Order: sequence, then structure tokens, then C-alpha cells
Amino acid sequence: MQINSDSILAVKRHLEALLRITNYYQNFTDTYVVEFFVEDLWSRVPHKWREVLDEMTSWEFAEEIFQPTLNSVYSRVYPLSLLSFKACCNKLQIPRQVDGLDNSTTSRQQLSKLFNYAMKKHINMKKQHELKQLCEVIVNEAAKSGSSHVVDVGSGRGHLSRLLSIEHNFKVTSIESDDKNVERARVFDKECLEFVSKTDSNAIKILPTHITHHVKRYISGDEFVTLIKTDSSINNDRILLSGLHACGDLSPTMIYTFVNCKEIACLISVACCYMKLSVDELGTQKAEPHYSVEGDKLGYPMSKYVASIQNHQIKFTSRKISCHSNEALSEKMLSDGGHLKVQCYRAVLEYILRKKNPNMIRPGVHNNNKKSTKKTCLSKFADYLVLAFNKLDIPVPTNEEFDNIHIKQMLSKNHRVVIFYALCSMLAPLIENIILLDRAVYLYENGFDSSVQCIFEPKISPRCFALFASKS
Repeated sequence: MQINSDSILAVKRHLEALLRITNYYQNFTDTYVVEFFVEDLWSRVPHKWREVLDEMTSWEFAEEIFQPTLNSVYSRVYPLSLLSFKACCNKLQIPRQVDGLDNSTTSRQQLSKLFNYAMKKHINMKKQHELKQLCEVIVNEAAKSGSSHVVDVGSGRGHLSRLLSIEHNFKVTSIESDDKNVERARVFDKECLEFVSKTDSNAIKILPTHITHHVKRYISGDEFVTLIKTDSSINNDRILLSGLHACGDLSPTMIYTFVNCKEIACLISVACCYMKLSVDELGTQKAEPHYSVEGDKLGYPMSKYVASIQNHQIKFTSRKISCHSNEALSEKMLSDGGHLKVQCYRAVLEYILRKKNPNMIRPGVHNNNKKSTKKTCLSKFADYLVLAFNKLDIPVPTNEEFDNIHIKQMLSKNHRVVIFYALCSMLAPLIENIILLDRAVYLYENGFDSSVQCIFEPKISPRCFALFASKS
């Protein structure tokens, strides 16, 4: 989607429509699915919808309602309001397909021995895909904008910086707040340098400059230039500013820096973790909408236009939903659905915990360790319960406490939990689009055209959009 003088009125109307539908259905998005039974969330679904949805399996819902298509063959008569909801969610979201990108450098990188070496040694398949795609995008945009120096913000262990410097001979400065990540990045740099030396002794060996620094909200243009010029080899280069899944306020900070720093010629921002944004949830900042009471600029809204719209606020629960992967959820629903039992198990667990202790609200029981409760989704609920209570370090309830008719009735409503979760997730792309278009409008307000494009395959990398802007 292009945001410029020709399209700005349409973009603003699009934003207004997105806010209208997300506000209308905030009973879905302003919830925690773990409280499905505690808060009786099924009652928030319109009555006519419930009548038909209660008869459906999660597979049928995914096939006929959830998947983003307007041409489904329906097996039953649905309420027009439900079909309208589906149509709005599909029509209003920015297409999530990789399309229209210039891949003129693809062949070079696909044949790169260094790329294959670096990818296979340290990086999972998702990250490999992201790095490959973003590398290609950066090379092309750098050529268009005349940028020779890339600044990689939130660089982690430096995989993107390393490939851009060694593979494409860019001058690269990587900025990362975690000193342990920076240490590992330098170790990986040496490994790649040794590999290049063995395979091609005549290769130009340029390594990125790693800076350990926590980029504050919001660094001034002069401060940014001073920071990256700690490397004496940096002159008056045109800078391309990039961030791969820069978390929370780091992405808005990059955008503010692009606007206020004349040395930055191009911006490529791939964001994530919208729930961590600083926001004005109460809508109190009216005089200077992009500043909070303390004077710090907000992560949302950034634009004066969005801040002027009534009920523009996006609550934490909605921003968290916007980070969901609908592609992954659709695949799970279209399978036997067993992997989604954990949603119901967790909701029943919340009910049991609240009965025992009303102050124990949404404790964390799911993570990625070996004994994670998420990995017991195909087990019996009793096994899940034992793991959860042990993780919370509280006594496991007796069989009489959880093996009763009421608990069994809740467990039999698994399809309701999954379908409610899916209804919430249908709004996720719209919420993400509001945040991204707000940033694009902010750029337009400050004199810069921009575009929002899908650069990753959503099934592999759900936060697949990049915000592009450049200066002449």
C-alpha cells in the first residue's frame, strides 16, 4: 500500500473504517481467552451467531469463515451479520502476500556459500527466511536511495549485519542493547571471516561495527549521528536505517529518528510486539497527540490525524491479539484440532484457580521448556492440571475437586473456546494495519511518502510487513 499525496485521503478513510470495525467488535478483542469460562465470553458472541457456531466443528469454521476468502461454498445458512463480519475482515486488511518486490539480487544470494554456511550453522528456518528476504530488500533499496552505510537497530546476534557487510560489502553499524548478544555477534563474525578466508582468499573482508547501546525514547538526530560515528571510518555516508522485528517502541523510535536525522536517506522498519508500545489508552493527549504527559513521544498514535479520531485507542489485549498468526491458527483448525485443546484446558484451569484464589489472575503456565503445559495438549486434562499446578508451586487438587460434572461440561465446550479465539484473531490483521498506517500517516505529515509491503511469507513469519520510506 502506497501512502502519498495521491492516496492519502483513501488511506485516511481506510484507517477510519478499520477503527470503526475494531471498536464495534471490541467485545472480542478486549478480552483474555483464558477467562472464557470465568467471564462467560461465549455470551459476547451475538445470539444468532451462537446458534449456528455451536453446531460447527473448528474445521468447518476454519474452512467456511476463518480463511481469508470471499468465495466460500457454505454448508449452512449463516446470519448475514456474521458473513458481513467475515467480509469486512477480509476486505479491509492489507494483503498478506509477498508481491511486487524487486528481487534482482536473488540469484547472487541464493548461490552464496557464505549465506548457506551462516544460515545453517546458527539460525532456524524462520530466521533464515527473514534474513534472506530482508537482505534482498535492503540491497535493492540501498541502490535506489544511494545508501552505502546500513545501521541495523536491535541487531541481536548480528546475523543481518554480518551478511550485509561480508556478503554485500556494505559498511554496517549494528546497535544492540544486550552485551551478551554483542559478544556472540563478534564470535560469529570471526567464524564467518575464517570461512570466507578459506573459500576465497581475495574476498573483501568487511566486518560490521557492533555498538552496545540502549536506544532511548526518543533519540535526537544529532545524538544518533554521534552514536554511530564512534567508528572513525564513518564519514558523511547516506544511511539506510533498518530493524528486523524491532520490538515495541523501538520501531517508532526508528521512524522518529528517520524524520529528524538528515543523514538517514532510507528507512525499512519491520515491527513486532505491539503490546509493548507506549500508548495513550485513555485518549487524554489532545494538545500534542504524539507526546505523553512526561514529554516522551508515544508508540501509538504517532500521527496527529489518528490522534484526532474519536476512540482511536487500542488496548493492551487488542495489541496482543494483533501479534497472532492467523495462518498457523488456520492450519491447526483444519487439522484434527487436537493442538488447540490447550486453549480450553487453560481456560478451565483459570476457572479452577479463581475458585481457589480469586487473586490469582492469569498466572503464566505456558512456556517453551521441556515440561511446558503447551506440550501436553494431546494428553488428558488431569495430566495438564498436574503440570500446571506443579509449575505454579501450589498443591495439586484432588480428583474430587476437578473430576466433576461442571468441569467435564466446560471441557466439552472446547469448540466454543477455539471458535471464540478464532473470531478474536480475525480482527488481528486489522489492528496491526491501524498501527502501521498510523506510522505511515505520521511520515506523510512530516513530508515523506512511504509504503507498507508484505516482504515475508506469513506462514513462516507472521509479522510480515515492512514500512518503507526514503528521502530524495
